[in-house]
Amino acid sequence: MRYLIAILLFSFSYIPLQAQKDWKLEKTKGAIKAYIKDSGKAYKMYKIVCTIKAPIDKVIKKYADVAGHSAWMSDIQKSELKAGTNPNELVSYYEIKLPWPMENRDAVYKLTRSYDAATQTTYFRFKAAPDLYPAKKGFIRIKISEGYWSFKKIDDKTTQVETSSYTETDGIPAWMVNSFIIDGPIKTFENFTKLLE
Repeated sequence: MRYLIAILLFSFSYIPLQAQKDWKLEKTKGAIKAYIKDSGKAYKMYKIVCTIKAPIDKVIKKYADVAGHSAWMSDIQKSELKAGTNPNELVSYYEIKLPWPMENRDAVYKLTRSYDAATQTTYFRFKAAPDLYPAKKGFIRIKISEGYWSFKKIDDKTTQVETSSYTETDGIPAWMVNSFIIDGPIKTFENFTKLLE
């Protein structure tokens, strides 16, 4: 049921970073650590932290290639860069394939790139923008979704990558999504790591 989690991956405005004690370590798989926490709403939040053995420039370049996301993000059958005149402000579109009898989802996101000099971390913050493009037949549009990906240089050959997201999925019960909330993100990070290391 990892397809449920793919819906949660594509959420890119800022979710405030909170104290580590608020997060519960749910699973460790190799260099990947998966956390969850209550959001105060029906759906939980997740966070994935991973150290990748690749230079930060290479890692960021791979992530910034929105059209290539479907090659490594769990259950994404299509990813497109819809607008990109400013390299720090992008609009992305995703189609998420779900098994019958569930309808597939799609999502439009505003993606903003920034750099925090204090922590030497590059952020890609995302937020669902469902009204930017017309609804597409055969898909349920994701309306509420936000989060970030961050990239921090550890050394010349190592990068710490982190993502966190909150998403509401119309038509899929929160308890079901919460039960499998980290499956898709873990698979995504496994795929991402394989492409880079």
